[in-house]
Amino acid sequence: MKINYAETKEAIAKIKAMKLHVVMLAGENERTANKIANEAGIEEYDAGFNN
Repeated sequence: MKINYAETKEAIAKIKAMKLHVVMLAGENERTANKIANEAGIEEYDAGFNN
């Protein structure tokens, strides 16, 4: 699945403009989660969440 990071960054920016704190919880490993968070404009994330 290809993620459109331009749209994601825009949505994250709108959420932040509402003074809400954005945190990404990811099942990916640390390196992958960091890359996704950076591309999406998310400063805080936690990786390694699994079912």
